[in-house]
Amino acid sequence: HVVWINSDLHFSGQINLHAIEQPSGPEYDSMAAYCDAKLACLMAVSELQRRDTSGRVVINAVDPGAVNSNILGNLPFGIRHIVALGKKLALKSVSKGAETVVHTAISPEVLRGGQYWVNCHPLQ
Repeated sequence: HVVWINSDLHFSGQINLHAIEQPSGPEYDSMAAYCDAKLACLMAVSELQRRDTSGRVVINAVDPGAVNSNILGNLPFGIRHIVALGKKLALKSVSKGAETVVHTAISPEVLRGGQYWVNCHPLQ
């Protein structure tokens, strides 16, 4: 099983080949680039699964959800504590965020690839 970590921000993504060629400058939007990259990842998962002719490889994309990680750990002191409170109230724990990742990686129930998984279930 191959598990590709993704994000629901792919819904905002667009495949923009011009942005790939010019990844900087005043019109560059890093958040839009992130969304575009997540969409490209989903497309890659689908294509890689389609190309597997062995039938032994299962490739899926997983959205762990909004996880209380240390990704914002370098914020200024005051802002970091305000964000930390919000994170505790609104975000999943790291172990909860890992559940779907681990499930799709090792569960014998996951037999089909090319899917997008959220909360231990494939989205239809």
